Amino acid sequence: MNADMISRGIRAPQATSRIKAVWMADMLEETGALPALMTQYRIETVDEVKRAIAQAGRRLKQAVNRNYTTLDAICEHYLIDRMIFEMPSKRDTHLMHRVQTENQTLSANMGRGLLGPTVGGRASVGVDPSTPQHELTAVDRTMPIQPRDEDIRPYIKTLRTSRDSRQRVEAILRMGGVRNPKALPDIAIAYKKDDATEVRDTAERIGKRVYWNAVYLAMENSGMMAEEIERRAREAGKLDEPAPVSSDSASPEEIAALLDRAQRQKKQR
Repeated sequence: MNADMISRGIRAPQATSRIKAVWMADMLEETGALPALMTQYRIETVDEVKRAIAQAGRRLKQAVNRNYTTLDAICEHYLIDRMIFEMPSKRDTHLMHRVQTENQTLSANMGRGLLGPTVGGRASVGVDPSTPQHELTAVDRTMPIQPRDEDIRPYIKTLRTSRDSRQRVEAILRMGGVRNPKALPDIAIAYKKDDATEVRDTAERIGKRVYWNAVYLAMENSGMMAEEIERRAREAGKLDEPAPVSSDSASPEEIAALLDRAQRQKKQR
């Protein structure tokens, strides 16, 4: 499930398929489907579908105006952006390695090799400058989860037929736990049609998480997420090759901060 699949649904021959795809784009705020919505609006002949397209189009334009994208939402929800923020730059990595090397030499010369090198009373942490930057961060991203092999039809039936809004909410939550993107059309119907605010809100929240997981999993399996992480890290300046640097060019405060960060990273790995 991704923006292209939703866009194809918006262009489907059957009106019922088109409106479900439109409702999904609306619920998921999938701005990647906006061009398909705009094109279909001009040629749509079914009034109900055309009204749904107009509503979804307004919502997606609002999402565009606030710079929302599915990919950005994934990178925030799964801590990818946080991982990149905490990632040391290559300059930091090279500086920590230089400090480590210099203090190992100093310790050996002083006959204290068994005690381990220290800087300002702090234990130096081994950092290999050849290690990929994303492996040096103190924060790990959350990985996508493979959908469970579980029959979602009972949950769909409850969502469609139960008069108890609490049961309908529970059905959506159960489908969220299964993470099967095939549930998204029915969750989108609840988002648009259910008369209970709690059900509609739950449908949007869980629908997005099921969708994000599906998109993320596909990107992870294809290697696209690794490329996206590298792109974001490079954009953040984390992969820039450092100028030649020695520990003499760094302040004691900078060295201490780097070592503190390295100690946290070592504990969390």
